[in-house]
Amino acid sequence: MLNKSKSLPVTNQDDMNSDLIDMMSLLYMVGYNYQNIMLNPDIILRKLQVDDPWREAGFYDQIMVDDMVQTCIQKRKRASTALKWRIKKEESSDVIHESVKNNFKFLDRKGLIRNTNQNIIKTLDTGRQFIDTKWRYFDGLWQVFDLTPLPLECLLFDINNDIQIRQLGDLQTKPAPPYRVLKVTNDTTLKNKYGDSLLTKCYWPVFFKKNAIQFANVWLERDGMPWIITQYDTAMLMELFPSRKSDSGGFDAEGAMDDFIDFIKSKSGDGLLVVPKGVEVKIENPAKDGNMDNYEKVKNSMNDAIINIYTGHVATTKPTSGKLGNEDKANTDWDSVVNDCKELITSTWNTYISWYVTINYGEKAPCPEFEFIEEQKGKKEQADIWTGYMDKGGLRPTEKFYINHADLQSDEFTVDFSSPVKTDNNNDNLITKALSNDIKAMAEDGLIGDWATLTKAVQSRTRINDMNVINSIAANIVNELKLEV
Repeated sequence: MLNKSKSLPVTNQDDMNSDLIDMMSLLYMVGYNYQNIMLNPDIILRKLQVDDPWREAGFYDQIMVDDMVQTCIQKRKRASTALKWRIKKEESSDVIHESVKNNFKFLDRKGLIRNTNQNIIKTLDTGRQFIDTKWRYFDGLWQVFDLTPLPLECLLFDINNDIQIRQLGDLQTKPAPPYRVLKVTNDTTLKNKYGDSLLTKCYWPVFFKKNAIQFANVWLERDGMPWIITQYDTAMLMELFPSRKSDSGGFDAEGAMDDFIDFIKSKSGDGLLVVPKGVEVKIENPAKDGNMDNYEKVKNSMNDAIINIYTGHVATTKPTSGKLGNEDKANTDWDSVVNDCKELITSTWNTYISWYVTINYGEKAPCPEFEFIEEQKGKKEQADIWTGYMDKGGLRPTEKFYINHADLQSDEFTVDFSSPVKTDNNNDNLITKALSNDIKAMAEDGLIGDWATLTKAVQSRTRINDMNVINSIAANIVNELKLEV
């Protein structure tokens, strides 16, 4: 652990904060242009020579056209943007908290919260996103009135990792103004300031799907459809196409054959073929062993690869009817994807809140925080345990309890101590469950040695005076934890 005094126990104090990798070494590893703009080092983009943002955005658009890629993106968007959120007070003052809440209410009424959230989660697709915040002075405060996603082509990173703006059709860049562009990145590194992109990882699966279907179309035309075979003789061609005769008495047989093929095509329709008398026609069926199985295998395999990239679970753990273990694993992986989206959204909005508070109230003012409201599913059991504490043990929650455990704000409730304490002997199992972990830890530390110390620990934690109830709870704990007392 470092000594926190003014003088550190090192020979050269500058060694504690200097860059270990000098900037020129980094630039030669990553690449940069004449304006010291760093290039995107993504290996797929480099391979395809589309590391310049002008071409990079078009590359992403082509990948997103794929049906499976679009399905994954839409599913993630629906799961991430439908969640409820709120502004939590934390250590901020009532004035700042109310001011930030009002600004978010204004943005929400204009639909900008949901739209911005959708653009934030696109960061996982492209590695980065930029949100333009437009400010105006209104009612004594600087407030954002519009949030607009900016095109990737127009925002670059320089060698100092600062955002540079490039106008369309202009090679010159200029730095982004402070408190203006919200930068959202995914898994940046020292070498890669542009972030990790899922769409580049989908390039090869999409590439093989497209080429497989082209191959399948060629096969279907050659081996999968019936062929019309006709027989002809020169006399018949001379009769059908007299224009191919020359003045010298010759005949252009090859030209007449081309005319004959066009003639057959023009006379054929769905289920009908009209040919001159004397022309023999037969239908040749495709090979009996020809099929589309290989294409389907390639397509399904590439779709599996895209799903793996977006959800994080391998093909053997995708939801399968009748295999509950696979469904549970796939659902867990999908929850992780949604949590990644929530973290990106939360971090971005908290950056915006810090800007808002700094501009209007100063850098040292504590900030409220943006957070998603957790689903109530699974909280009923915990609520029942606390109910057992309160009804049977006579405990009463404080304001801090409601804020920390019930996800309530201080202005959303009042604490009433006037209601009488209820007793219900049916709540022993709830209190047992609530105390089990605590008692187990005490037993492992050697603090529970006999029945007396166990009942004393139960009584001190529940404030129950009825020893019959205390003994009942203690007996339940012994049975559940297999204690030897």
